[in-house]
Amino acid sequence: TCALPILVSEAELRAFYKLGLIFDSSTFGLDRKSFIAAMQAEGIACDAGFDGIHRHRSPSRWKAAGPLPNADILHDCMLVVHHPVLLQGEEAILKIIQAMDRIQKHGVEVWKALN
Repeated sequence: TCALPILVSEAELRAFYKLGLIFDSSTFGLDRKSFIAAMQAEGIACDAGFDGIHRHRSPSRWKAAGPLPNADILHDCMLVVHHPVLLQGEEAILKIIQAMDRIQKHGVEVWKALN
């Protein structure tokens, strides 16, 4: 599951470089890779989030005080919307929302078309 509680202050919301979103495949009826392809087909600059350091780096390059369950969730479920989209204003944000709504409404058909 991709449930991760995140608390963000209002001040942090105003400084987007990249917008990270947690993707829940059950909400859209398709996997993250297919969702990203559908968003890109809608003209939205969206990609998978950054890899968790503990997944692809030698343990000698980093240290953890314990298990990293939130890093695992983010590794598997993070999406990134790139800053050029975010700098375009309200119309671009509405375009993202409309694209997500269309993809959610037609998730099964989107998945079949992409796979």
